Amino acid sequence: MVALSKIVSFGSFSWLQALSALAFSQADRLVIGALLGTSAVAYYSVCTQAAQPIHGISSAGLHFLFPHLSTRHTSEPATALRRVIASALWLNLVLALALTLPVALFGKALLRFWIGAAFVSATGPTLVLLAVGFGLLAMNVTAHYTMLALGQIRYLTYVNLAVGAATILLVSVLTRHWGMSGAAAARLLYGPFTWVMYLKIRSLLPESGPSPAQLVPELIMAGEEEG
Repeated sequence: MVALSKIVSFGSFSWLQALSALAFSQADRLVIGALLGTSAVAYYSVCTQAAQPIHGISSAGLHFLFPHLSTRHTSEPATALRRVIASALWLNLVLALALTLPVALFGKALLRFWIGAAFVSATGPTLVLLAVGFGLLAMNVTAHYTMLALGQIRYLTYVNLAVGAATILLVSVLTRHWGMSGAAAARLLYGPFTWVMYLKIRSLLPESGPSPAQLVPELIMAGEEEG
């Protein structure tokens, strides 16, 4: 029953986290539609679809971290895990930068060739802002999978809910003042806000880490205290 309870708890928070991510990824378009009309939603959606793969590809490319770290954290000390996570973070940063720069630098030219100059004129800096925003969000992929591997699904869910709600509130405010560009600018803060997870990981895996036999119970107790 204890094992079943842990599985249900992890699954429930994982479901809530995925559901909230889906809702927040669409909420900015609902705000734009309500404040600026349907034509603005169409312009914004095209820019979003062009920039969203930056995070999607980064997340898919580093998905191996979850099972890899889950396996290693039961048998290796915290110091060894820190080295693996640091290496993964560098890879994460390079991948995010490599995906962001082409869209930020050449995305408007591609849209001008594909859709026309009128579209680019109507969207202004929206695509560039969204590309940078999704690039910043992509930099939290290592932290996301590490938190899952360490059993910190509750903390991860609470952070995503809080940051998502704050971002949507900011989208509502900035869209009123600067239109689509304001909504895109609000997304610039979403990624950096989630970087707080790296501080949590650092506290869970101190440099003078305990032995594997001590580490696992401590992580489990930390997860239970947060719940």
